[in-house]
Amino acid sequence: MDVDTYEVRLLQLGKADLYGQVYADTPQTRKAIETFAARGEVYCELGNPNRPPLSTVNDWVHRFASVDERRVCAKLKDLRLEGNLLLGNLTGAGPLNILKFLDGPDDLKVGIRCFSKRIEFGRREIDTIVTYDVVGLNERGVSMST
Repeated sequence: MDVDTYEVRLLQLGKADLYGQVYADTPQTRKAIETFAARGEVYCELGNPNRPPLSTVNDWVHRFASVDERRVCAKLKDLRLEGNLLLGNLTGAGPLNILKFLDGPDDLKVGIRCFSKRIEFGRREIDTIVTYDVVGLNERGVSMST
């Protein structure tokens, strides 16, 4: 693996993620992960997307479902599901290259951006994964949410 590439754990099915969401290990969730992984490479945005002021619901859905090229900070590749873990290799990319700020993979906080539905209280099923957002650096307590 390249020195500027870090293996990262993106999601563990059945366990709470960064935001406390639990994604159930269902056939639909696994299909969404496999479809996401088949894309090969995925660009990550710095921070969470905000809903533009005075935007319509359609505008917000379009914004949520796309990556703003001006805010690209990393690229995920070699995405794979091992057991109930979604893993990938992260490298810096774009105008806001995250590697300028990282000391190592444990320094990174990423959050899934996906469309999902609640299947029971506290558990969701993923329908479509859009990308992952780099939302902070663990050790420094730096929040990069926008």
